[in-house]
Amino acid sequence: MPEFSRTTLDLLRQPLEEREIRITRNYGTYRFPARFLLVGAGNPCPCGYYPDLNRCRCSEKERRRYRQHLSGPLMDRMDMRIHVRVTGVEEMQAGAAAGPSRSEAVRKRVEAAAERQLYRYRGAGIRFNAELDAEGTERWCRLNAEGERCMRDLCGRSTVSARGYHRILRIARTIADLDGAEEIRTEDLMEAFRLRGTE
Repeated sequence: MPEFSRTTLDLLRQPLEEREIRITRNYGTYRFPARFLLVGAGNPCPCGYYPDLNRCRCSEKERRRYRQHLSGPLMDRMDMRIHVRVTGVEEMQAGAAAGPSRSEAVRKRVEAAAERQLYRYRGAGIRFNAELDAEGTERWCRLNAEGERCMRDLCGRSTVSARGYHRILRIARTIADLDGAEEIRTEDLMEAFRLRGTE
């Protein structure tokens, strides 16, 4: 994603938030539905080797300029921001050895979580947790007292916008659904913070 200009990337903000694209011309404004799943990737620097300073040939200024292509408001609209570390040959071979049986188990968990969500939101015009607005998130992603304490503690460690707060709740709700849990647990919140790149 950092290979695109910041101006181009920031055009994604409105459709990500509102799930529609608005085009305004002299003769009117047109709205097009835009429900999509955005999956992006980027290197930590132009050469891709940072933080390995033995291999990275970029200056700090170049790294900063490269990262600035992804604005804060755009990143705040991303549900998850995951740092992927370099994987060794042994790990890749172990993953390949797990084969289709592991993929099948994951597929079943995802299907079961999707069924839970369809049942929860029946009649509400919502299919998945990701479709909840702020009001829906407050209604369907309620925390118990322990969860509220955990959320206050986690938010106290970093700056979290209102948009980010609701996204964390929706991610935590999905994690709980994947485990078949009725309530959002503290471990779900901590995992959501980690996946959000907040900690």
